[in-house]
Amino acid sequence: MKSASTRIARLALTALAPLALALSAPEGAMADNNAFSFQGQYTAPACGPAFDFTIGSGTKTIDVAASTIPANDIVLKLYHNGLVVAVSDTLTSPEAIHYAVVGNPVANASLDPGKYSAVVCPFNGTAVVSPSDYAGIVVVSELPLPPVAPPGSLQNPVTVFPIPSFQAWSAKFSPSTVVDPQRTEGEPLVKLDADGNIWESGPWGFSTNMSFIHRSTTDGRKFHLVSTIGIRPDEPPGGGDTDVAVDDQGNVYFVDLEGPLTEIGASVSNDNGNVWRKNAAAVQQSVVDRQWLAVDNGTSSGAFDNTIFLAFHETAVGTFIYSSPGSQGASDPTGGLFFQNSGSLPGPLQALAADAICAQLRFDKVQRNLYYACNEGDHVRVTVGHVGVGQRTGIAYTNYNGPRTPGGGDVLNLFPALATDAVGHVYMAWIDGTSFALYYAFSTDEGKSWSAPVRVNSGSAVTNEFDWAGAGAAGTLALAWYSTDKAVPGGSDNMPSSLADLGAATNYPWYGYAALITKADTARPKVAQTRFTSKPMHYGAVCNAGTACIEDPTADRQMADFFGFDLAGDGSLRIVYNDTTNEFDGARSGRASRARRPRIRSSTLRATRTGRTTRPAVSARASRSST
Repeated sequence: MKSASTRIARLALTALAPLALALSAPEGAMADNNAFSFQGQYTAPACGPAFDFTIGSGTKTIDVAASTIPANDIVLKLYHNGLVVAVSDTLTSPEAIHYAVVGNPVANASLDPGKYSAVVCPFNGTAVVSPSDYAGIVVVSELPLPPVAPPGSLQNPVTVFPIPSFQAWSAKFSPSTVVDPQRTEGEPLVKLDADGNIWESGPWGFSTNMSFIHRSTTDGRKFHLVSTIGIRPDEPPGGGDTDVAVDDQGNVYFVDLEGPLTEIGASVSNDNGNVWRKNAAAVQQSVVDRQWLAVDNGTSSGAFDNTIFLAFHETAVGTFIYSSPGSQGASDPTGGLFFQNSGSLPGPLQALAADAICAQLRFDKVQRNLYYACNEGDHVRVTVGHVGVGQRTGIAYTNYNGPRTPGGGDVLNLFPALATDAVGHVYMAWIDGTSFALYYAFSTDEGKSWSAPVRVNSGSAVTNEFDWAGAGAAGTLALAWYSTDKAVPGGSDNMPSSLADLGAATNYPWYGYAALITKADTARPKVAQTRFTSKPMHYGAVCNAGTACIEDPTADRQMADFFGFDLAGDGSLRIVYNDTTNEFDGARSGRASRARRPRIRSSTLRATRTGRTTRPAVSARASRSST
């Protein structure tokens, strides 16, 4: 197990490489918050040469990280006056040390000034490759020590109280298409690249170490497994939580949870998924969960200003947003593979906010903000950070509270949703934990203040689960979710389980629903609702206890915890959803007709279904919608 003293962020070694030129002498003094890179080579069993540096009085922390390519097992040591003062040995590479004043926080306390040395050694004198090159970073800070608890949230008063109007949405969805007739996934996600190709991803489970990626070049009419060996795209382990992203260079980024909340694995492909390079431990923290990706393509047409952001939470610690340079090509060993803390708070272990279940990370290229929406009791909290062009670290994040959920209790303990539209307005959505109604709220000032909640579901959409959000033209918001017309105290957890009594469970049919909301950023939003599945895609209970569902063999977690959609270039939707009621029990996708007035359109639907055994995924097409 890792000790708390060695659990620090893994730093992307190339991100600060130009600063190496500033260190002309091994013992050059370092000023407040300076970061310098170093490199060397060791030949087992000997260690590499020492990297010497000097700190002055007032220094609070020293952070050192080092890595080898390939990922040899190394030991990182920090010396002071010839004595070892800190060691990092976590059975992998990179290794990192966070060295700070003993007994933090101590008023006006500082580290002992003078000479320090960072030394990289092969573990136990052996190495997979020897001699082996390595690189590292030293960060020295005189800033005040970070607070013991993550920073709190700010709340501005609600000033807009929208009154919605409701109507039917005449979107017509085509029959579903099976994404994969052999493999089962949970929590399916979909991402469209610049050429309109569809990338679909989802995990099978920790017990299998398998997660999958499928790709469609035919607008979802047919999917192909992205793998040369018929299994996961990159090397196992995995099977926990996945996400996939594509940048403007066509590079594909894939993250998976390695083992039960153990590590986050990151992979990059520069050739449409034919070859993958993987770092099985992309961040230093353990006990990590639900990672998300977001891409900043910069303002140029090149790759140099691209940034890949990685958000995750560390159980019982807090939420984090890390960053990595975008991939520079197949020979780039770090872009999209090694991540460092992107925040401006001192100490790379500093959480941005308290631990929570959080929505997919979103980057708004209009205002150049990162948004990370998380459940926090009776409201959704949003972490907001403004990102300069090419900026990857030192981002100043602020936490803002959304409005209280109307049910008088808490937000449902599942994933909220967040989206930004073409003018940079922000929308959050969530399920109320008491009434199980779906709500959204909007912000026109970059998340600082929010409207009052607006109820979305109506008619036969009574008990709701698993919301997802996307936004298109100004004031145009799309939401998708699962719903049943049955109301049960305590919600879906108290419905009959199909694993225990399928007959009783069929009295509780679930359908996929979607809503198109126009004028969504005003006091008079228009909500148009429809089903995107023509038949039930699940019956009975949906367990909302996460991994704790496995403690009860009749708890039905076949639907996992969410599904997703993405928007095509013309504003149309591509939905990927779970289905446990067809002969394949797998993923689906389809197309729909265009919306006449709004710019969000319902087009190809993509879905994955999960079951207790290995079942295929299904994909469906649909005609375009109009209102």
